[in-house]
Amino acid sequence: IGTAAVLVSINLTMFCALSLLLRAKFSAILGDETEANVALWFVLGAVLFTSFSVTLFEGLAFVINRFDLYVRVGIASSVLDTVIVAAAAWQYGFLGAAAALPLSALGMLVFYLTFLSRDKSAFTIISATRFRRSAVAPMLGYALSMLATVALVQAATTTLRGYVVATAGASSNGALQVPTALSAYLLPFIMTGFWGHLHALAAEHGDVQEVRREFWKSLKVGAALSFVGTAGIAAAAPFIVPIVYSRDFSMANGLVTGYMPAEFAFQVATIMSSYFLVVGQRGVYVLVQLVYAAVMLIAAGFLIPEFGAPGYVAGHGLASLSFLAVAMSIAWRAGQIDGRIVAVVLAGVVAIAALSGIFLFEQMFD
Repeated sequence: IGTAAVLVSINLTMFCALSLLLRAKFSAILGDETEANVALWFVLGAVLFTSFSVTLFEGLAFVINRFDLYVRVGIASSVLDTVIVAAAAWQYGFLGAAAALPLSALGMLVFYLTFLSRDKSAFTIISATRFRRSAVAPMLGYALSMLATVALVQAATTTLRGYVVATAGASSNGALQVPTALSAYLLPFIMTGFWGHLHALAAEHGDVQEVRREFWKSLKVGAALSFVGTAGIAAAAPFIVPIVYSRDFSMANGLVTGYMPAEFAFQVATIMSSYFLVVGQRGVYVLVQLVYAAVMLIAAGFLIPEFGAPGYVAGHGLASLSFLAVAMSIAWRAGQIDGRIVAVVLAGVVAIAALSGIFLFEQMFD
């Protein structure tokens, strides 16, 4: 943890320096140089506290297999964040909301320190904290691979969203934001249980039979939850969209329903790729992430000029199926999953696609 703290400190220093160099651009976006400069310092403070909370102490909670602490801190800090930011924004506007960000982030840090200080294992680890040069290379390798894959996927999707704006207009991109946002809300719900249940065990023992059995259980539960979530959103899109957004976004109903089969495949593939990561198969994790990014960029890039936002949805579908197919193939060949799990997942993909097709047909004649 000492080595991680040093690396986080270096990253924060670089981030803060870059942010200060680019503050003129930040000021140009807000249109008020004084307000922008003040807000920037508040944001940097929030980044400081959040980085140590999430990188060090959230990770420590997983290492000592205290997922319950992660949940408690998450709930407490979410409530605190909502109350502080909402109250400050109501009373003082934009600067009030900005000033509340570091206070909220500090609250998360305090919650973690309070809960972890009561755990003997956490206290022992923190007490033995020191910098180890031998740990730098593995940590940097992990960090760079994660940065590269996340950056590539984000660059691909951001580029394609800009392509939607350029070819189909801002309103089309606004409609596309609805299914992508709903999916973003659902994915953490699916993955949180996986990390909490399996991370510590898999990281400690690696890809052994005991861990594989737990992985099968996690995969089945995660796939079932994903199926229920995506099928429910696909079915209820005409009701969800006006409630979460407004009736002006009714054009997004079909996009939401059509997006969900792809999202089911994407979420199951994400569970599988996360298993590769936690058992130390980082190269495989990077490979399957690159498959998704490459297919998404090529397929959606080809379809968007002709179909606009639906082309993006179709590209996500092809990319997600490719992501899932490659991940399942690698896991099956390695003995990490068996034919029954493959059959269940494929049946889920076919079922959610059929249901979404029925829901789309009903929306056309509603």
